[in-house]
Amino acid sequence: MTRSQTDVPRGYRIISALARTPSSDVYLVRRGRERLVLKVLATSAGPEEREMFRVGVTIMQRLRHPNVIEVIDAGELLDRRPWMAMVYLEAGSLQQHVDPTSALPADEVVFTGIRVAEVLAMLHAERLVHRDVKPANILRAADGEHGSDHLPDATGRHRQRAAGTAQAAAPAEAQEAVVVAETVS
Repeated sequence: MTRSQTDVPRGYRIISALARTPSSDVYLVRRGRERLVLKVLATSAGPEEREMFRVGVTIMQRLRHPNVIEVIDAGELLDRRPWMAMVYLEAGSLQQHVDPTSALPADEVVFTGIRVAEVLAMLHAERLVHRDVKPANILRAADGEHGSDHLPDATGRHRQRAAGTAQAAAPAEAQEAVVVAETVS
């Protein structure tokens, strides 16, 4: 997943590629002394995807919750692809901390479940739905305890075809209802 420095906004330097999805490229970047996650819409995205991304960025910028990833900066590249820079949580995702051959400790399941439920309740109160809740999209803080679990990317209400991970899709997604959110992974 090699990308040139032209795929990132001025002032950002790619440290490494984190993910590539059909809709976006995700990088660990440096801006000054900060390490951030940079999500850039894919070059193949059409006008509808560009608008969805822009609306998502706008909504993410206004959401305030201790367990929602903070958008630090956003804009457009010279080729008009939108991007957003978010806080980088070094501990990674819940998926990276789960051993598929054993169960998580009950206190960790409860801690994580409560944090995710709080975020989903806040999103639903805003009439938003996260369309891809799964371990890979629950990010962990490195605070020595269980961490503060964070859900990246919630976007505005739009009717569109189903997207995301089928096994993790919200019921509204499965019914082709109003859905939201791109995912980082």
